[in-house]
Amino acid sequence: MRNKFLVLFITFISSQAFSQVVDDSTKLVYGPNTTKFYLEEEIKYNQVKPHDIDTGLFDMENYSLFDFSHRKYQDLGVNGTALFPIWYETPDIVGVRSGYNAYDPFFKDPSQFKYFDTKSPYMDINVNFGGIGRSLVDFEFSRNVNANWNVGFDITRLESDKQIGPAQSQGDKNVISTAFDIYSYFRTKDNNYLIIGHIQRFSHQVEETGGVYTDVEEPSQADLFQYEDSPIQLDGAQNQDKRSNVHLYQQFKLGKVLQLYHQSDYVTQKNFYFDTNNGSSIGGYDAYTQYYDRFYLDADTTNEANFFRTFTNEVGIKGDIQKGFYSGYIKRRDVLNEFRYLQDDEVEGEIYVGGTLRYDINENNTFGGKLDFLQTGDFDFQGNITNKLFEAKYQITQYQPSVLNQRYFGNHHFWNENFNSTLTNVLEGHLNLKYKKIKVQPNASFRTLDNYVYYDTNSEPQQSSNSIILATYGLNLTAKIPTNQHKDGIVLTNELRYSTKENDGDNAIRLPKIYNYGKVYWEGHIFKRTMEIKFGVNLYYRSSYFGLDYNPVIQQFFLQDDRELNNYFVADVFFNFKVDTMRVFFKLNHLNQRNNDGYFVTPFYPGQQQVIDLGIRWQFYD
Repeated sequence: MRNKFLVLFITFISSQAFSQVVDDSTKLVYGPNTTKFYLEEEIKYNQVKPHDIDTGLFDMENYSLFDFSHRKYQDLGVNGTALFPIWYETPDIVGVRSGYNAYDPFFKDPSQFKYFDTKSPYMDINVNFGGIGRSLVDFEFSRNVNANWNVGFDITRLESDKQIGPAQSQGDKNVISTAFDIYSYFRTKDNNYLIIGHIQRFSHQVEETGGVYTDVEEPSQADLFQYEDSPIQLDGAQNQDKRSNVHLYQQFKLGKVLQLYHQSDYVTQKNFYFDTNNGSSIGGYDAYTQYYDRFYLDADTTNEANFFRTFTNEVGIKGDIQKGFYSGYIKRRDVLNEFRYLQDDEVEGEIYVGGTLRYDINENNTFGGKLDFLQTGDFDFQGNITNKLFEAKYQITQYQPSVLNQRYFGNHHFWNENFNSTLTNVLEGHLNLKYKKIKVQPNASFRTLDNYVYYDTNSEPQQSSNSIILATYGLNLTAKIPTNQHKDGIVLTNELRYSTKENDGDNAIRLPKIYNYGKVYWEGHIFKRTMEIKFGVNLYYRSSYFGLDYNPVIQQFFLQDDRELNNYFVADVFFNFKVDTMRVFFKLNHLNQRNNDGYFVTPFYPGQQQVIDLGIRWQFYD
């Protein structure tokens, strides 16, 4: 019923939006060229520039986060399920973190918010439907109240039916997710004062399957890839992640050399896991008592919960001195964490100091650095240099273990640790080489990890005693072969990575040696150049490795040595086209899949099977 209402609502809105403002010559007054947006981070660091909205066709078919990242995550094979980055990422916060981060990519970070200057009402309707009951609908509206004040909102709805296991009913949902935010941007006429902010709510619900169940020691491909006919390991287990954020940024300009700013966030995160023994069994396998290997509280019901809240206030100064920029700040962050079965609700207060320096030699040559320091001694330092030929970055970070790393008590797990902070060094860079229509970017990344915390084969946190060394060498390529005088032609884009590791005695880091993601497509115009199209294929390859398994109770990916994820190649065919302000795509996922065959993205979680997706995105400017 909700889906039907949403479709009818969008259809109504679309029909109302056809009345575009025109001048006496019937030409549109407003459009993509009059609609711009700004990013808070660029405003904060005095790099303010208006951005054009995206009206292109590139990557439109990759609407899920998993595909949009070009498959640089592990997930559970269904859009909206838990995500884990294959290549290690340094946390943004060096202080206390909850540790529940499997759904972080679905929660919009303040840096991702677009603050519009639209001149007119602006609406963006993005509707995506796929086989096996998958959908993603995003409706955004923004308008200027006056020349200096804009308000807007964004609503996103994600749904996915189960890909594995017999459906309990029609529309047996694996994922139901809703996100809503409202935002505003205001500046005075003289630009001396600016305030931006947003409020967002997020609710993410996942019915956990536990993956494909098999009682065969060495199952065949046919046993593992029956999809909706596959027996699954959990029946009725559910994860919920509910979050909210109230965010505010404001600045006051005393002069070019001296400006004052204030930034605040109030963030809440609530995580729930529920499962009950309903007596369900398949071939003698009990979907409750045999999946969990220990019970500390109740042999029939699992009901876990964690509540995490932070309130952050940052005040600082900043300014421009000739070609240079500086900033300095002091920040207080209050943290409250509560587990359902642990008495641990004391508020922790963190004090940070830090600053930024940047020098812009010219538009294409810049260098700078940034330091954040916590009173505990944990810190983050970043330095970078950019010019036309190359970009390079060095980062050294010492960050605390998460709350979940340190302590936990629930129905199936218990630990109380006192881990040291993790220290990581990162050196990375790439070259920018161009020749006519060919662009090549050789790149490399080197990282060391000391006191790295991971989850072992029992899903319990451990701290590595080794200094792990990770290296990734890559090559990004873009080339175009024009086929006519209008510069239509064949385009190739490709990203290749080769990764190694050393001194990982605990084998705590798992990653494939070879990763490749590319596109080959034709782009141009047809029907007297009234329709722009992109037609081609996405190509993905990953070498074999012992990828992490997933524990839904604590929402963590953990080590496993029982099943190697085989090397696999996937081809997706897509056709994208654009007429005026409407864009449409068709996509055939997993073109090369054979009957009773597939691949795992996570042990016993099959990757997307062959299915067709359809998406429509329509932008209105009045």
